[in-house]
Amino acid sequence: MPKIEPVEGKSSAISADIDTFIAEMTKSSSRTTTGTGRLIFALDATNSRHETWDMACHLQGDMFKAVASVDGLSVQLVYYRDLSECRSSRWVTDTNELTRLMTRIQCRAGRTQIGKVLAHAKRQTALLKVSALVFVGDACEEEDDQLIPAAKELGQLRACRS
Repeated sequence: MPKIEPVEGKSSAISADIDTFIAEMTKSSSRTTTGTGRLIFALDATNSRHETWDMACHLQGDMFKAVASVDGLSVQLVYYRDLSECRSSRWVTDTNELTRLMTRIQCRAGRTQIGKVLAHAKRQTALLKVSALVFVGDACEEEDDQLIPAAKELGQLRACRS
């Protein structure tokens, strides 16, 4: 399989996005003296992302290594693929473990399952506040009239738990 190289111009834009994320996490970390931030990092692992999967894993791994210095950040990896597979990892704080978990995922044919990701995030937030949900995908095949209310409910639950 040929090595996938970033499209010219995209690499610097992605690096800027990662730098912005790190700056925000560092700023948030310096304001918080107690507690643990919880981040759900959700991935679309359907076949449409197969061609760029290796590059995405590498960039996301770099991002997690860069935020390793942010104390109190727990990350849960959630991904979907196939027709009905949607899985979540345990909560991890070790960036090497997170990278290991992420690189074990392989893309498979299937449809988007963003509704399942939102439902999972809602359940996790009901147990213990989730600070953020980050989703990386390339399509949305679900109906807006189902996803928008689910996202709104999740946002309201987060506001109530702040």
